[in-house]
Amino acid sequence: MTGATRRDVLTTTARVAGGIAAATLLTGPGRVFAQETILRATHFGGPYQILSELVAKPFAEAKLGRVEYDVEVSPSVVAKLQTQRDDPLFDVGMVSRSFGLRALNAGLVEKVSASDFPEATALMSEALPAAGWGVAMVLDTYDMMIDTKQVKEPVGSWLDLWKPEFRGKTALPSAANGGASFAFIQCILRAIAGNDRSAAAVNETFSRLKALKPAVRVFYPDSVQATQLIDRGDISIAPQFGIRIANQTKASPHIVKTTPKEGVVAIPYDLCIARRLRRSSSPRNTSV
Repeated sequence: MTGATRRDVLTTTARVAGGIAAATLLTGPGRVFAQETILRATHFGGPYQILSELVAKPFAEAKLGRVEYDVEVSPSVVAKLQTQRDDPLFDVGMVSRSFGLRALNAGLVEKVSASDFPEATALMSEALPAAGWGVAMVLDTYDMMIDTKQVKEPVGSWLDLWKPEFRGKTALPSAANGGASFAFIQCILRAIAGNDRSAAAVNETFSRLKALKPAVRVFYPDSVQATQLIDRGDISIAPQFGIRIANQTKASPHIVKTTPKEGVVAIPYDLCIARRLRRSSSPRNTSV
């Protein structure tokens, strides 16, 4: 699918599923695409599977084509755009905000601006990053997830992770889970040093995290694993994204979110248009 066509298909989604900010990229009203058009996109899996109902289904019913989703986390989206930059396997990638900036700086995504969005004036100003790597789809938080069957005392601080009762019952994000690990480190830094971002504060944070390592049962590369572990009772506590905790609470009411007193990180998830360097006369994504 060519760059122009990818942009047109993505933007026309606004008329089908107006709840997604990136879908308001409209280059012309009433645009209709061939039924065989395929838009390849990514999401984070788990609760984001609902996008097949919220976006893909009405997209197809409006005869705009077909949306196909692949499950990818932010680091893998950027890595695949890097290794397949001549002809990316997907057209739209969902990433946490810091990864969108990296992708733009590496020339991996198309730059967009408010002029591409007729509805831009109705959006929060932060929905469109000034640098233009994409547009926010949703705002998530990074909280603490606990199993109240195992955790009887309130968890009030990020520093409670160092309590002896959580030894061997804690899961933390691994370096491979970049969106989660960066957020987690920010939360611990805030708990230890407040607003201090000095080298000494950062060094103290990593020193304490190193000391915590022997008490951690597992470092998870995919956030869904933390939810699976706590649902089985293998762990009792884990930092986790708010939307994933809420989704699990519906199925297991004893697994709940607790917000530490130091606060949490809010993370915009942006939709970015993959930049395609090679223009094929028979694009992979334009026919079934």
